[in-house]
This record gives sequence, structure tokens and C-alpha cells, in this order.
Amino acid sequence: RPRARERDSRGLTLVRALHLAALSSFALAQPLFDLLGRNAEFFAARDSTRWDILLFAVSIVVLPPLLLTAAELVSGRFAAGVHIALVAALVALVALQVLRRTVDPGSAIALPAAVLVGAGAAAVYARFAPARSFLTVLAPAPVVFLALFLFASPVRDLVLPEESEALAADVSARTPVVVLVFDELAGASLLDDDLEIDAERFPNFAALARGSTWFRNAATVDAWTVNAVPAVLTGRYSEHGHLPIHSEHPNNLFTLLGDTYRLSVSESLTDLCPRDLCPRAGEPFGDRMKSLVEDAGVIYLHRTLPPDLRDGLPAVTGTWGAFLENEAEQNRRRLDVFRSFLSSLEPGARPLLAYAHLTFPHFPWQFLPSGKRYDGNGGEIPGFEGTAWGDDEFLVAQAQQRYLLQLGFADRLVGELLARLRATGLYDRALVIVLADHGISFRPGDRRRAFSETNLEDIAFVPLFVKTPDQQSGRTIDAAVQNVDVLPTIADVLGVDVPW
Repeated sequence: RPRARERDSRGLTLVRALHLAALSSFALAQPLFDLLGRNAEFFAARDSTRWDILLFAVSIVVLPPLLLTAAELVSGRFAAGVHIALVAALVALVALQVLRRTVDPGSAIALPAAVLVGAGAAAVYARFAPARSFLTVLAPAPVVFLALFLFASPVRDLVLPEESEALAADVSARTPVVVLVFDELAGASLLDDDLEIDAERFPNFAALARGSTWFRNAATVDAWTVNAVPAVLTGRYSEHGHLPIHSEHPNNLFTLLGDTYRLSVSESLTDLCPRDLCPRAGEPFGDRMKSLVEDAGVIYLHRTLPPDLRDGLPAVTGTWGAFLENEAEQNRRRLDVFRSFLSSLEPGARPLLAYAHLTFPHFPWQFLPSGKRYDGNGGEIPGFEGTAWGDDEFLVAQAQQRYLLQLGFADRLVGELLARLRATGLYDRALVIVLADHGISFRPGDRRRAFSETNLEDIAFVPLFVKTPDQQSGRTIDAAVQNVDVLPTIADVLGVDVPW
């Protein structure tokens, strides 16, 4: 009889653990898997390995129910009561998310409502056996959610990437190639009333135009970096749904020139340069996982909490990660990309391909043209409501002025680039291309980034400057071109036949 009681106790503990695992998968795992599965760039942009993703996904499914079951076991004779309380808490989390995605009320309504739903569900669970049987039937849910996330979402391309052989090209050129991509820079922002570069506000962009070919009507092919930058680097229109990673875009500028050229590549939000051509030390495993868990936690809170409680959270709309980093650290990272890019601009035995994608003048807007930084609102933009500007014209105008100040700082970086190229003797013989991935719009009641009929000219048109080797004077070309034309232009100048 004692053995029978022990078996019954173990069986009850197992059933309760399965119930907690099922509820935890709905309350914790599924919301994260749903959001991150549709935004696999979250992992691609932070250079997460397949093992990082696998460990993260399995941990989200396994660790919470394990910890909850352990808490229940150590409670001894209070285990049954603790179990009911945990059931109530998990159901309350599910209720909060349902409210968040439907009516999205404030905390004064959402929190009591979620508590009541959780308490009611726990009471039904404790009193009626069919309710407990229903949770037993849902026991496979964690495994199903995990499998769908890893193998039936875009994350699959990161976990099981298809190895594609890049097409080779015969490259005999020795011309240095320097490509600088700015982020969220509208071409019209640089212009004066005569549709020329405003030399007073942006003297270095104007100096670049005087010595290069300025394509005044250049346009991006997409409003989003993860599609626009691959178009620049591959010469092909990006298909939505493809991740900005090498396995999805094996034929690109880096693989075209990598066998011949010395590569200095600083990518932001993309990962098109293969590791054999662009080895990178990266963060230690522990730091990567810590950052991954922290950022996923911030995302989960944004997806769960009522609006007045979300206001105090770090913003998650400006980048794909590092949400808890302070603003000084974020800006240091952004500037380190440029400093590394500048330091690589040196002659060598092999010709140089230097590429950098800078997240400037992209917000947070905190820099003056001088390079000094002022205290701002971090990733939050007053007047910006979700995906579009509000109707407050003053707040939208204020945001635009902050953007223009930081654009002045981007102009300063262009000046540093030109000075470095001249100091190293690369300027005259190099092919130098400066462009932006997409623009930005400041129109009350309209979208900041996504194309609309009224903001298209703000977002679509971007600066594009091409300085060919030994070019002595500037040219302005008004023909319509796109950033997808950049790679074939590089190949044309170098005399390379692009094999794709």
C-alpha cells in the first residue's frame, strides 16, 4: 500500500507537471515563437548561430515548467495549493495577451480582468475533472509549438540553412572599392531650393558630389533594410520573406570579389558575407545567450503588458536587439563600425574592398553636426504612434529637426571618409560609392517608413554618389536608377562579368 501511494504521488506530480508545461507553452513560449518566428531577422541581425537558436527555443519550452514544478515540489504539503495558484497565474498571462491583442485596455482594467479570469479558470480546474483532462490532452502543445517554430517558420532557414555554392568570377582588377551605406537617409533632405546639395548645411556631401557622379533621382527598391541592402549587394531584387543572410543570398559583392580582394566588411542587420571570407570573433557564447534572453524578455513584456505599463519599457522598434543597453553604449557601437571602417582604408598587397553599413542618421537622434551628443528620448519618438506619425504637427516637425541635426553629423562622417582616402593615397584610384538603404518621411498622420501614396517620394529617393577611379570633376545625372544597380556598376568599372 505505501508503494501504491508512492506511485500515485509520482503519477500525480507528472500529470501536474504536464499541465504546467501545457499552460506555460501557451502563456510564454507560443507568444514569443509566434513573433520571433515571423521576424527571424531578430536572430540573423545579431549573428545567432543555429545552436544559439536551438538552445534558446528548447529553454523557453523546458525551463519555465521545470522551475514551476520545482517550486511546487519544495512547497511540501502546500503543493496542491501552489499548483492551483500557478495554474491561475499562467491563465492570467494568457488572458492579458488576449486583451493586449484585442481591446488593449489600461492596467486598471486589464490586470483585474486577467486576475479574475485566471482565478476562475483555476477554480474550474480544481473542481472539475474534465478541465484537468483537457489540459492533459494539451500536453503535446510545447513540442508542437517548438517544432513549428524551428521547422515551419522563417527561422528554419537559420537552423537548417541550405548551403549554396557561390558562382565564381574571373577578377583581375586591382581597383580599391569603398562602399558606405547610410541608414534611413532621404535624398531630398540634402537638397536646397535649387535641388542641389545644400553646401552650407552639408559641405562634405557637397564636396563628394563635386568629385563624383551624383545620381539625383536614385531610388531604393524597398523601404526596409533587410530587403534593400541585399539588393545593393546582389544586384537582384529581394523577395520578401528571404532572410538577409548568406545562405539566402550566396551570390553577392563579397563572394564576387572575395577570392581576389582583401575584405573589410562591417554589416548591420544583414549577414551576407560568408564566414570563410569574413571571419569574426563575435561575442562569447554566454554573452550572446544573455543578450538573447534579455531582449526576448523585453519583447515578451511589450506583447503582454497594458499600454500604460509598456510606456516604461525600452523601445523595441529601432533595432533588432540590445534593448537594455544604455544610449551611450548603443551610440558607441554605431560609431565603432565607422571607426573600424576608416582604419581599414589602407593600401596593401591585395586590392581592398571596404564595406560598411552605418545606422546613421537613423534614430535615436542624439547627435549635433559637431559630433556632440545631447540627451534625448532614446528609442522613443514623441509624436510617433506605432507605425505612423500622429496629428501633432509640432512633434513631427521637432522629430524632423532632430533628424536633420543628426544628418549633419552623418555629413561630418563623409568628411572623415574623404580625408582618410586622401591621406592614404586611395582617393584618386579608388571606386567610392556612398548611398543610403532607404529614406524617411515626416508627414503628420502618415507613415514614417512603409510606402504610401503620399510619402513615396520621401522614402523611395535616396542619395547615390559614385566616384570612379581618377575622376576629376563632378557630374549630375537625372536618369532614374535604383540601388539594385550598384553591384552591376561596380562590376562594370572593374571589368568583371557577373555570373548570376
